Amino acid sequence: MLVADTVSPHPAVQQAVQQGQLSASAAQQQAEGISNAIAQFRAGQQVETDGLLPQIVQQLSPELLTPGNAKVARTDDAVSPVDAAAKMATGTRVLVTDGTADTNIPVSTISPLASALKGAGTTGPGLKVLTGINHLMHTPGTADNDAVLAASVVAALEAWAQPFATAG
Repeated sequence: MLVADTVSPHPAVQQAVQQGQLSASAAQQQAEGISNAIAQFRAGQQVETDGLLPQIVQQLSPELLTPGNAKVARTDDAVSPVDAAAKMATGTRVLVTDGTADTNIPVSTISPLASALKGAGTTGPGLKVLTGINHLMHTPGTADNDAVLAASVVAALEAWAQPFATAG
């Protein structure tokens, strides 16, 4: 899912600034380049990556620059999670997890979704920020294809499911 409707620093850009490898103005240029690439993709145009850092191009490549994946990305991009959340039935029990090590959907970007869910009147644990958890619900260093979820993810799921549990 593409979520760059606004120009905000990409995690790799933020890291480069923090490490003194990139100036604030260069970071802004990178953010604008990312937004332009996403706008070109959404318009069905050729995506220009000239001027973007190699690590940015590497992250954009699977979704925007590979024809087979581009179709899937466009389909996913057609759905706004915030709009869908705002239409959820009142009283629906919801769990949203976001890990502090998630570079796909940084915690700093999740508040519009949480607000839409709250506005719809959903219940449940709501947003749970999980320290050290990545987008695949693993701790750093765990293989991407490892089927075991991090312990904090399992605990969040168990807390969400508890009201549905029946005495055995």
